[in-house]
Amino acid sequence: MHKFNETVHFGVLSGNEVVILEKLESTQSVSVHSQVGKKSSLYCTSVGKVILANLPQAKIDHFLDTYPRVKYTDNTIVDKEQLLAELEKIRQNGYAIDIEERELGVRSVAVPTRNLAGTLIGGLSVTGPRYRMTDERIREIRDFLLDVVLKKKM
Repeated sequence: MHKFNETVHFGVLSGNEVVILEKLESTQSVSVHSQVGKKSSLYCTSVGKVILANLPQAKIDHFLDTYPRVKYTDNTIVDKEQLLAELEKIRQNGYAIDIEERELGVRSVAVPTRNLAGTLIGGLSVTGPRYRMTDERIREIRDFLLDVVLKKKM
């Protein structure tokens, strides 16, 4: 949060949703409103998608076959095949991006977090308003987050 002065979330899987366990809020006058303990959709938030992408395929299939997907914005991916392709891209790249999929004007980038044994714990995201979270800024934040989770720097 101090490096980018944007809101940082740490979320974990809770049933078929992601729950925010920790939040460090930006000190800027315009920031993202969120609450610790609040649950959100797995398929249309960066933390949710990075968690979903790192689950065993059987759990992903069960989720996609049983959990209803609401189209919150024009950018929300609700089609099963498109979502599977997005999850594969997330696995290959090691991060997820939410480009106004859950809420217009909000963008975020997230990486998975793992314990020492390599088991998925949750996801860590940096979230901000669209006008500050440009493609270039998202790439900068993404690179930093990937370095941190890969233990290259702290």
